[in-house]
Amino acid sequence: MAATIPLPESEMHIWMVAQDAIADAAVLERYDVLMTLDEREIQRRFLRARDRHEYLVTRALVRTVLSRYVDVPPETWRFYRNEFGRPYVDWKTMGVTPSLPGLLFNLSNTAGLVVCGVSSKHELGVDVEPLARHDQILGIANTVFAGPELEILPRLPTAERRRAAVDFWTLKEAYIKARGMGLSIPLEQFWYTLGDPIRIAFDVRLGDDPANWQFGQVEPNGEHLISWAVCRGRAPNVTLLAKAFAPLMAESDWL
Repeated sequence: MAATIPLPESEMHIWMVAQDAIADAAVLERYDVLMTLDEREIQRRFLRARDRHEYLVTRALVRTVLSRYVDVPPETWRFYRNEFGRPYVDWKTMGVTPSLPGLLFNLSNTAGLVVCGVSSKHELGVDVEPLARHDQILGIANTVFAGPELEILPRLPTAERRRAAVDFWTLKEAYIKARGMGLSIPLEQFWYTLGDPIRIAFDVRLGDDPANWQFGQVEPNGEHLISWAVCRGRAPNVTLLAKAFAPLMAESDWL
């Protein structure tokens, strides 16, 4: 195994790969070997070849990324899901004594990009969307945004309104994923104020504290927006490091 990468509690790492850039048959065969029988069965259920390819790249991404932090072969990783479907590392099934017992990850994928966020301690969520999806998001704004978000959107110039829609949507997705509860969290019970820093507010029914949270965004290629959420509690702010994932599982430079 290659030397592992340090993952301090004060850092969050995001890895990203353009799935369409991975087309070499030999590389795809190496990826296929990494999957479990259950994962292959899930992959076969996708009707479109594009979706099967994206699933394969996503599974390869999480397995090889985690193996950069812990001396475990990519094919050894096993996962379990909580009651809401959020995946976690299943150390017990793997029969491994973890060197990073708090290792957490979160995945997101969309047309053109797959993303994996990693933390050694803090619950995290990541979401990626094409920036061009703004009109689709605005079309469902009344069903996914909170009152304060709906109030500000019409006041913005067209370009700013479109961008804010993608900002709000990806940030909301990142939060519910970091909570590990997905869409069981009512989207109208929390809202964002965009800026530096990005701030969140909660309806009292949600029972959360804005001071526990840190948010950020990355535009990796001019076409996609990645939003991330970290529940750091009263710990100092985390530092984000974004890293391109090389198709051949080789090291590449920090972006």
